Amino acid sequence: MSRARSASTGRTYGLARVLKAWGLPRSTFYERRRRLLCLRPPARRGPKTRYSDDDLLAEIRRTIQESPFHGEGHRKVWARLRVREVRTSMRRVLRLMRENDLLAPQRQPQPVEPKRHDGTILAERPNQMWGIDATVGFTVAEGRVAIFAMVDHATAESRAFPSPSAARGLRRWNRSARRCMSSLVVSQKTSLAA
Repeated sequence: MSRARSASTGRTYGLARVLKAWGLPRSTFYERRRRLLCLRPPARRGPKTRYSDDDLLAEIRRTIQESPFHGEGHRKVWARLRVREVRTSMRRVLRLMRENDLLAPQRQPQPVEPKRHDGTILAERPNQMWGIDATVGFTVAEGRVAIFAMVDHATAESRAFPSPSAARGLRRWNRSARRCMSSLVVSQKTSLAA
């Protein structure tokens, strides 16, 4: 069309005028003409790899088979390939392993068990159930101190034992816990005897 002559002027229309009338950029025209003249089929750009996908897949399978572990992921397989002088990208290894179902098995979510109780802790009588916790605090007089606390679930009575050393506080807590437990045993014996 660009070589056709105008009936009124006798001159050719020209490529720019024809493409403007068709609403096409000149770059598209030149690119399409270059593709028609090119003898090579279009291929992936960049340097050619030493291994085709089939060869690399065989190397991946061999690496997985020789591994002493079960279910390795693409990163470990890629690292083992590098040790064996098989250079490729990690994304390519991931793609091939994903396409051929060679990825490590994923953990399946565990079924959720029903709750054993609603979260409330109720004791029927005092000195039956105690909650215990320990933390660390700071005082001006003694510096860093360990704080051990016990709470009776029935009466909300609490006992706290601050101690400059954790060992001393733990000893005091043990003595108090033994007293509580012994009084619990005595109260249980009296309730059983009655």
